[in-house]
Amino acid sequence: MKPDIHETVPPGRIPPFQPQAVTIETPGYHGSTAVNPPQDWAGSTVWTNPETIRQWVLDSVVQVMGAVLASDLRDPLSLDALPGLSREFEELEFKAALNPAQPMRIVVRVQSRYQALCRGVFVAYQNTAFIAAGKLLLGQQPPPQ
Repeated sequence: MKPDIHETVPPGRIPPFQPQAVTIETPGYHGSTAVNPPQDWAGSTVWTNPETIRQWVLDSVVQVMGAVLASDLRDPLSLDALPGLSREFEELEFKAALNPAQPMRIVVRVQSRYQALCRGVFVAYQNTAFIAAGKLLLGQQPPPQ
């Protein structure tokens, strides 16, 4: 059994990309997209910093999950609200290095939605190389009592 890894990204962080097109397999529950690394990173020292790459992958996952939630037919998420939502990553696994010359594919599946909280699983990969996987809790945390 693997230990849980929790990572919380402060709200208000704006990811460095906007997905061009997210393919929605099931509105509000399942979607995927291909994400190209930023053009200005080519030949840059950014690729030697694993923390920057890791953060870019996680920010990309949040954007894709936001697009999937925005496609919900009954209770769509406003994409304007996405930067202000809290994000918590669990059971993160990073396996292979990211190749800046190839697009990364991200697949997100929403497991549950309860009021303003949503939990989903994701996988990010390039060709046959598994980049990252884990769970994402996204939404408004209830106020402490």
